Amino acid sequence: MFGGGSRGGWIRAILYDEDAVEVARSTGPSGTGDDGASNPALEFPTLLSAAAPVAPGLYQWSVSWYGSPYDSGNPTVSPHVETNVFTNTFEVISTGGGPLTAVTYLTPPNESVLASPPTFSWAGDGGANNAFAVDLSLDWTFGSYWSTFNNLRQTITGTSWTPSATLWSAIPSGSYVYWRVRGADLDQTPLNIITGTQVWWLYKM
Repeated sequence: MFGGGSRGGWIRAILYDEDAVEVARSTGPSGTGDDGASNPALEFPTLLSAAAPVAPGLYQWSVSWYGSPYDSGNPTVSPHVETNVFTNTFEVISTGGGPLTAVTYLTPPNESVLASPPTFSWAGDGGANNAFAVDLSLDWTFGSYWSTFNNLRQTITGTSWTPSATLWSAIPSGSYVYWRVRGADLDQTPLNIITGTQVWWLYKM
């Protein structure tokens, strides 16, 4: 839902995807506004919608309105320009009918430098009843590691996890922390454990 602030009575609102490609528009017959139609469907606030991206991941779109750049009460009404703002970030996850065969890491970005607990997030390419575990290690080979499943006895049914402040403080400052995600579709027999093929790391300040 997109509001027009103090502006009303006419509309041109445009929704753009992550590549700045227009995916939805709300406007009047001539493309500039409601053209005097007095149609509530062509006035702010308006609802813009479009199909979500196909590939799993985090996305941020943008929305714009076209009109006077001046605020209410200002008699100057021209030139008319397009003003663009970003939407909230949203996540696309896979709900495909196939089995879980791959895990893709999303956040924190690889080689991040962090002073506070991050939110680890990822996407699976399939599976109907997935469960995941996050593993942390000071050794990139994961010869020894700490795990949400092995140590906390926690099964993560979503696609994100944030360590507690207590756990984060137990990691020595100035350490390289390697992380990975393991997952399985609990409806599959026999159970097939899928581990993300990459090893991402962060640096704890």
